[in-house]
This record gives sequence, structure tokens and C-alpha cells, in this order.
Amino acid sequence: MATDIPGFGWVTAAWETRRFRQRPGSFDGVYPNFSTAARGAPKASMIGFNSAAMAELYRERLDVVFPCDYPMMFWLRPLLGNTRRIFDVGGHIGLAFYGYRSYLTFPDDLNWVVQDVPAVVDAGRALALERGADSLRFTSELEDAQAADVLIASGSLQYIEAPLASLLKRLTRPPAHLLLNKLPLTDGPSFVTLQNAVYAMCPYHVFNRTQFENSFIELGYKVIDRWGDPERSCLLPRSPSRSVATYSGVYLRRDNSTVDAAGSPTA
Repeated sequence: MATDIPGFGWVTAAWETRRFRQRPGSFDGVYPNFSTAARGAPKASMIGFNSAAMAELYRERLDVVFPCDYPMMFWLRPLLGNTRRIFDVGGHIGLAFYGYRSYLTFPDDLNWVVQDVPAVVDAGRALALERGADSLRFTSELEDAQAADVLIASGSLQYIEAPLASLLKRLTRPPAHLLLNKLPLTDGPSFVTLQNAVYAMCPYHVFNRTQFENSFIELGYKVIDRWGDPERSCLLPRSPSRSVATYSGVYLRRDNSTVDAAGSPTA
């Protein structure tokens, strides 16, 4: 595996590989794409989130928000008055829904749709039934973002192989508002790394900031706000120059959608 550290020998590389396997949440490797990253995973590793074990992750985060959630809630609050459908990309078992509703007043007719892999969707549906979350729905299809008023993605886009912009381009009515959070954005070139995600190894995008934003601007979106998330980082011991010290968030809005002086969205 390539490294940008002079004199990085095979003994040190073997030690880093062993440490990566034993440290959930850590990252290792620089790859050109998802398939190559998956082939670089330790032998017999499960790849990706589509398992019952991965669906059980993050249960301790139910009904909890973190500092990086506040910019998301700040921008979502004035949109809720005219929002009837929120599409939550990679929303797991509904973490944002359960956390945000303690701080925001959701419309009675709000339809919050969480998209994720089938095993996580099954767990989310069971939990929603248990909690009586009638406005929460689940799907495994990204195409169900059609006709959503707001699309949110919090820490999920890096796990999805196809770019979000390519999906939006196929929709006849893409969401007017994009709230994207917990993003590993870099001023350097884009690449894929591998994350130890506790029960599985996951290929993981690191996006070039300009290319990432431009992919939406080309579809008619405008960047309204950006923020940092210093709680998260992507540290690559073998390739430190590729490490991302601080994650990012961005709010984008289509040019035909505005927010009036009272804070209510119009389209």
C-alpha cells in the first residue's frame, strides 16, 4: 500500500495494519474507488452496513443531538412551516428525527423518510413501531427523494458510492433544500479510504471541497452557509498529508427557492 511517509517500512506498515483492525472508527489506506478499497480490507471482513449487527450501532444516540447538529437545526427550523416531506439520506434508524424533534416543532402532517440499507431499514421500522413514530417512514431507494421539500444527510454521503448530485440530476423534482453535515471535505484531491466501522469495514469517500460543492451548483443550487465540525476527523497514519482534521457542513438551496424576511421558505 502506498504511503507518503519517507522510510515507512514493512514493519511499521504491519503495525499500522494491526492497529487499524483493532481500533473501531479508525481509517487506513488511500484508494481510487470503492471496489479497490473493499479489496484492501482485512480478509474475512464484512463490508458495509447491511447487517443486523450494523443496524444496532448508535442506539445510544437516540434522542441526543451534538454540537454539529445545531447548524442543521438552525436552518431546518424556518423551513418546517412549508415542509411536508423530508428525505433523510443514510439516516440509519431515524437518529436525526428522534434527536431533532426534542428541539423543533414538526408539522402534524410531516412525512420524514429515512433512506438506508435493508437491514437498517428493518430495524428502523421496528423501532418506529415500538415508539409510535407515525410520521417516520423508511426506504432503501435513493430515488424516493423525488418531491421531497428538504433533503438532509448527516455523516452518510461518504459511505455511498454514487455521488448524491448524480441522483438529484435524475429526479424530475429534486429537493429545494439540501442540508449536508459531517462531511470529510479536503482542499486536496478526492479519494477513497477504508474505515473500521466496529462490525464491518466500509469504503469511505473523502471529497474535494470545490468539486463537491460545484456538483450541486451545476444543478442550480446555491451555497447559503458552511460550517465546521471539529469533533470529527479522518486521520490517515500512513498518508498524513491526506488526513482531514475538521469535517464540514453545508446548506444549499435551489435558485428558485428563497426564505422570506419572516424566515418562511417560498418556492
